[in-house]
Amino acid sequence: YEPSFTRPPWYEHAFEEQQAAREAVALFDQSPLGKVLLQGRDTEAFLQRVCATRMDLDAGTARYALALNTRGGIEAEWIVLRLDDERYLVLTGSGQVTRDMHILRSRRHADEFVTATDVTTATSVLSVMGPRSREFLAALTDADLTEDGFAFSTHREVEVAGVILRAVRVSYIGGLGWELHVPVETSVQLYDRLHAAGTEFGLRNAGTYALDALRIEGGICSFGLD
Repeated sequence: YEPSFTRPPWYEHAFEEQQAAREAVALFDQSPLGKVLLQGRDTEAFLQRVCATRMDLDAGTARYALALNTRGGIEAEWIVLRLDDERYLVLTGSGQVTRDMHILRSRRHADEFVTATDVTTATSVLSVMGPRSREFLAALTDADLTEDGFAFSTHREVEVAGVILRAVRVSYIGGLGWELHVPVETSVQLYDRLHAAGTEFGLRNAGTYALDALRIEGGICSFGLD
């Protein structure tokens, strides 16, 4: 990075990355996303109270959720995945995990059986975004990626390029895409296989500057900034 009163030196690179996300496929490494596993028999009731939205989700569903304070102000912003009857995965910003762990633990009542575990470092997140992302991933998996077969705000375990992972149909930039949550020990293997297969689909790496520009263009707010 070099400060400038004109276009900075990274501008053209970020522009090309944005074009890949708009016209083909872009691969974002979003592994720093915070990940908190909530589990226990009272987890659903706990989230129903803490979140300003309905959290009695079906397993395999994802939902955008806000945690509010007593004045109605926003204290946390999450994507919450229901894994099964007693387990949810809370996805949060990379710089918000410590505070969000405090929120989750401090709002638990003494008689509620709910545990919160920071599992951020156990999983990498490789996000495949863009209009050709479905076509690209379909060449690497037997899973049904059609609109009816894999709707927005759903998730499931699938095999992609020989790697077992959790695919989540959400997008921080708007439009078509999947987050691929993969154990860290197989993340480099998946990354290499995605790139080996991605040339014909126009796949290219994309970074934070492109991600930020795209989410602003898509009207997606960033917690603490917008």
